[in-house]
Amino acid sequence: MSHQAILRKAGEDILNTAGADAVYTPNDGPEVPCRVHVLNDMDRQPSGYGGQIYGPGIALKALSHVLGKRPERGETFAVGEMTYQVEDTRESNGIFVVCSVREHS
Repeated sequence: MSHQAILRKAGEDILNTAGADAVYTPNDGPEVPCRVHVLNDMDRQPSGYGGQIYGPGIALKALSHVLGKRPERGETFAVGEMTYQVEDTRESNGIFVVCSVREHS
């Protein structure tokens, strides 16, 4: 098994244990069932501002290979009764992708 395959399997195990069922809805293409970990109270730079103003926020961590692409601004993740809209993708290491999101009504 390759190094990448081992890391991918470890990521799947982590989200299967500690994650929640979700549905990722890209701007183009079909919905993608996935698992995510919701990270609350993360510091983030508010979208659309320059400088170093940081505040509380929400981030979602998902598996890159399950989503099939890097999430883009405006796309959504439905997790239970809550829908989150992607503001930006702040990290992608080939295994996990971490998106700054906001609650979407």
